Amino acid sequence: MSPSPVRTCCWICGRACPLENCKIDEHGLAVHEECYVARVVLKSATNPSQKNRVLETGDE
Repeated sequence: MSPSPVRTCCWICGRACPLENCKIDEHGLAVHEECYVARVVLKSATNPSQKNRVLETGDE
């Protein structure tokens, strides 16, 4: 019997994150690149209006 493939989930969004496509964050956890970038942008926003703009449009 062959071992089943390892399944990982993005800790940010909770969706499946195939090993072939996943990135590893600073905590050693699997993430989608898009999720990680969005999280970094939101954390770096300096005021609520910037955060709202990022959430609504995806602009940095």
